[in-house]
Amino acid sequence: MDQAIHLRLRVKDVDLKRSEILVGVGKGGKDRVTTLPQAMGGRLAKHIERLRVLAQEDVRNRVAGVWLPDALARKYPNAGREWAWQWLFPAKELSVDPRSGIRRRHHANEKGLQRAVRGATLASGVPKRVTCHTFRHSFATHLLEDGYDIRTIQELLGHADVTTTMIYTHVLNRRGSRGVLSPADRLPVPVAAAPRAEVTLATSETGYATESVQVQSDIEVVAPLEPSPSEAVAVESSDLGLRGYWIKLVRFLGSDGSMNE
Repeated sequence: MDQAIHLRLRVKDVDLKRSEILVGVGKGGKDRVTTLPQAMGGRLAKHIERLRVLAQEDVRNRVAGVWLPDALARKYPNAGREWAWQWLFPAKELSVDPRSGIRRRHHANEKGLQRAVRGATLASGVPKRVTCHTFRHSFATHLLEDGYDIRTIQELLGHADVTTTMIYTHVLNRRGSRGVLSPADRLPVPVAAAPRAEVTLATSETGYATESVQVQSDIEVVAPLEPSPSEAVAVESSDLGLRGYWIKLVRFLGSDGSMNE
């Protein structure tokens, strides 16, 4: 919603029961109805009650009614004092209307709203440029992400042409740039790194090298050249388990024999 339109809302424009806001003379010069967040209903109701007290005080002090469009003011000269026509976000102080010279209560100033948005952005730590109009873009983008059809969003935003609303489909960003999932995101989550091992070579009596592995835990694992009695039995019985096969391979490399021996 445009910030100027937001500040020109009247009490009558909010329907708390239906969670709706009537936007008068909004985008394209037309009236439209948009949604009011239910999460804001309670706070807004309390805000309106405080406004009622302020409006009653202005009436007791004989303050002139709020500004109304010329045609409406001529037709209903006392409507400016009625509760329904009071500003939803009035200014704290009275001021003189530069057009008529009448001292009355106007709506809040746009600069105050801009400062509030900037202050909230800095306090939140969001590293983005945020303006009042940013909320309108975010509103449309999130509705698209939630699966609402483009025509519904067009009506809520007040666009005369659906092609204007279609612009938001180009900035839709569900999972990264252009909605593309990076192939790197499909890689398994890395586990804790295993202890780094240092590999050295030890020379056997036959002249061939074997590996000696030194782990950071100071545990040295050396592949022996000579099998233990149990390992020799495993080799002689053609047990081709991993350890038995390694021992038989070392023996074969140091001789002219056959692997089947």
